[in-house]
Amino acid sequence: MSVDYVKRYFGKIDNRITKVNESDPFSTSFLSAVNAGNNTLFQKYMTETRVFEGAWVDVIHNSLAFIDNIIRNPKSFIKDQSEIVPVEMAKKTSAESVRHLASHSRYVKTITPQGDVIPEKILTIHREEELAIYENRFVKTLIDKLTIFVEKRYNMVIALIGSDYLNKFQTESRFQFDDINVEYELRLNIQRKVHDSEIELRNYELLKRIEELRSFIMGFNGSPFMKSLKSAKAVYSPIQKTNILTRDPNYRKCYELWMFLDSYGKIEYTIQTSVSEEKIKEEYTEKIKELILVSFATVVANDESDLGRFKEIPNTLKTKRKTKILSERDLNPDKDSIELENHLINEYYYQEARRLYSRRINERVADGEPYHVALKDVYQNAFKITENIFDSLMEMPEDVKKDPVASLRFKMRNQKAIEQILKYKSSDLKKMEKIKMRTEKQIEREKAKLERKNAPKKAGRKKLTEEEKNRRQQEREKQREIARLEKQKEREKEKLQRQKEIERERKKVQKQKERERAKLKALKEKEKARLKALKEKEKARIKLLEEKEKAKLDKLKEREAEKLRKLAEREEQKIAALKAKEEAKLKEKLELEKEKGLEIIQEIMNEDSGQGNDSK
Repeated sequence: MSVDYVKRYFGKIDNRITKVNESDPFSTSFLSAVNAGNNTLFQKYMTETRVFEGAWVDVIHNSLAFIDNIIRNPKSFIKDQSEIVPVEMAKKTSAESVRHLASHSRYVKTITPQGDVIPEKILTIHREEELAIYENRFVKTLIDKLTIFVEKRYNMVIALIGSDYLNKFQTESRFQFDDINVEYELRLNIQRKVHDSEIELRNYELLKRIEELRSFIMGFNGSPFMKSLKSAKAVYSPIQKTNILTRDPNYRKCYELWMFLDSYGKIEYTIQTSVSEEKIKEEYTEKIKELILVSFATVVANDESDLGRFKEIPNTLKTKRKTKILSERDLNPDKDSIELENHLINEYYYQEARRLYSRRINERVADGEPYHVALKDVYQNAFKITENIFDSLMEMPEDVKKDPVASLRFKMRNQKAIEQILKYKSSDLKKMEKIKMRTEKQIEREKAKLERKNAPKKAGRKKLTEEEKNRRQQEREKQREIARLEKQKEREKEKLQRQKEIERERKKVQKQKERERAKLKALKEKEKARLKALKEKEKARIKLLEEKEKAKLDKLKEREAEKLRKLAEREEQKIAALKAKEEAKLKEKLELEKEKGLEIIQEIMNEDSGQGNDSK
């Protein structure tokens, strides 16, 4: 049999609080002040159930057959592996083996009288199937990507499946107690898993389908295809659209699945909410006001100031105001979807950006602008957008500007980012310089090739003398040398300019660092002086407290001495009274003894006189 431990505990403390409040006058006065203030109360009991959207499961499930086709029959190319081995180890020879032996006579062992050639070693060629082509590495990377994609959503569905019972509670109270203004707020959200069979059935059906996907993907991961490509290099965006990826239906579907995974970064669900409307009883609102009383007493009693001291209990017999019951609050959840992947740069966004830039360039070319100018302008505009974004990210917020320490930290953080960006830009400029030089060489080679190709045609049109040819050749070489020197000067000039810019940036960074160090040093000195002043102030306060305590102790000692003196006097008086009393008792006792002795003597004398008479 279950026990409601909460109700049992509340019953115990409620009885004690009620008894204390009945006998303590402070509680009556404080609750009267609470009743006279502005009190609001909101409480809802509701059930929330998440219903997951499973369209992504259908997309992946429809693509599994194409991945399975590739795994079973992957594309490959045949690689010939040649090796020189002893003749007895050669399994197969070919015409290439004979040609190799004919050109390498050192591998001939002997020639028989009949003219037969007996080799010592011979060239053998065996063919190997190579699976690690770009398209297969793409599929292998896709399966790895798919594994992570499904696993994240499976774990999220496991964590969020089911229904939640929620008890949302909030109360606010504003009132005045004597000269104290009180603002009280309490927010409490209680959540517990419950079972809703109808909706959970749909969620568990989706979970079952996800588990089937997981089992399929686990089978892919254990296939010979994945094992053979275990050490193959992964593929990253942008994806190269080879003929196989664009024309083969299986590989094309894999590319479409990659694009879908890149574009689908969330797990979406809807929330069905059922709210129960229950009226709040007056007795319940009174218990909440008692909670305000206990909270106030707990906080103020542990305050080291005199906040809880009153000369007398405030008389707050005011008009009681009814608690305002709120019926509406924001019951919607913060999110109806959860971000699972950070798709900052992937194939989907790469293709979208490429399509946009290509359209802009084509529009400008159609308007009569040269292609290289249009490409340069589009690149500059894209770069400006990126620069503006990073400038806004590095802009200091207003609340940080007001705090010198936070401002300094913010600037130091930005400085580190600038240094890293500067390094990246320098390496990027070097890379572009290499590309430029490589392209120039390629252009020169292509021009020379075209000149060699067109030389016979030119020779047929006009025959030149040797001197004219040499002169023209020298002229061309001279022009090339001049052009080469001009290019070299231009490169040197650009290099010097870049070095100057880098040096200026370094000096600028150095100056900023020095300024930041000076500011930090000034702040440290200021903080040190402030701490020193605080220490002196604390010492003075401690000294004053010690003097006060000493004066109090002296007064207490004097009082104790006076008390002891009075007690000693009273004790002396008591002892004197006791002595007098004892002396009186002793004197009385002696008198009694004396009288008794006289009586005894008289009796003896009487007896003696009687005996004398008898003897006579």
